Amino acid sequence: MDGHQELYRAIEGLNAKEKAAVLLFYMEDRNIREIAVILGVRNGTVKSLLSRGREDIKRFMTKQND
Repeated sequence: MDGHQELYRAIEGLNAKEKAAVLLFYMEDRNIREIAVILGVRNGTVKSLLSRGREDIKRFMTKQND
């Protein structure tokens, strides 16, 4: 499986809010404030969602490469 497919699988494994935050930030180039408005959460929550999402993706990708 190539890296892109693994990355998409990792993103699919995120919970709904983390997935939305990651996709809005990285794929749609939205800033923290915009994402907060879209998701109806505070800026700090968006930062937490992105942080947890990145960690979950990293953990998934590391497992796939072991």
